[in-house]
Amino acid sequence: MALPKGRKDLDQREMGGEGLLFDPHTNKVHLLNKTALSVWKGLDGETALEDLSEKIRREFAPPQDLDLERDILETIEKFRGLGLLEE
Repeated sequence: MALPKGRKDLDQREMGGEGLLFDPHTNKVHLLNKTALSVWKGLDGETALEDLSEKIRREFAPPQDLDLERDILETIEKFRGLGLLEE
C-alpha cells in the first residue's frame, strides 16, 4: 500500500541537506531535518513504506534494531497533523 502524498501547493526548499516547507494557507514555515526531508521526498502517493524504509536505511545506516518503519509512520502523522498531506 502506498504512503500518502505531500501537498503540491507548499513551497519547498532545500538548504544544507535540510528542508523548508512554506504553507501559503497558514503562512507557516516548517523546518525538516535530513531524515524528515527524506521521508517527505518519499511521500509521492506511490512509494510503499517498505521501499521508503529501505531507502532511508541505505542513506543513513541507522542501527539495525531501530524500528524505522514506526519512526517513518510517526513522522507522517506529524505531517498529517500539520495539514501538509493531501487527504
